[in-house]
Amino acid sequence: FESNWLGVVYALPNSEWVYHKDLGWVYGGFAGQDGGWVYSVNLGWLWIRQNLNLGQKSKFIYSIDRNAWLFYKSTADGGILFDYAENLWISANGQELGIRVRHPVLGNLFLEAERDSQSKWYVHPVYGKMPFEMGLSNDHRYFPFFSVDGAEWEIVHIDDEGESVAFNAQNPMHADVDLVWSLFRMTLGSKSYASSEISDHLMSQKWIGSKMKQRVIARLLSGQFRW
Repeated sequence: FESNWLGVVYALPNSEWVYHKDLGWVYGGFAGQDGGWVYSVNLGWLWIRQNLNLGQKSKFIYSIDRNAWLFYKSTADGGILFDYAENLWISANGQELGIRVRHPVLGNLFLEAERDSQSKWYVHPVYGKMPFEMGLSNDHRYFPFFSVDGAEWEIVHIDDEGESVAFNAQNPMHADVDLVWSLFRMTLGSKSYASSEISDHLMSQKWIGSKMKQRVIARLLSGQFRW
């Protein structure tokens, strides 16, 4: 059903627990008809009231755990929240995403600087982490993402209709060898590598088909591809 202060939720029979499409499991036993305190499995205790809604897809929420007001926004990739105290966006499961930027093809990206590191990444709520060096322009609409869950690279292609295809171990890429080499170089970043290291890294990439790997190595050995 749709709550006038919480939004669309899925309720269990005879239970104060409901499932929110963005916030996940929420306990509303202490809330009234117009809202109040709720407990989110992902975000802890939250103060949500109907009079703090800015429409169906956005609202202000107070978080006890973060001791801050959050601006909640529902997007095509799921709910995101802006933490005014930390000046950054977080996901609906509490993951710190960083500074939000809008990509013309990928939609919401978040600029993340890893702690104790010079590395910077763009983080997508669905696809994972994209190298900062790529920038925000990409004419061929292929994007390398590092999957945090799978701890490996995959390539995401977005067509003109907005449909996405992921190239990974289950669906390896057999595209133009020059495109594969260009995407592979993006996964290496700006670090210098010896020839043997490049070959080892290439062979570990599950998104590249075995025959394509052989073609890339042949061009490396012939000097057509240079690092």
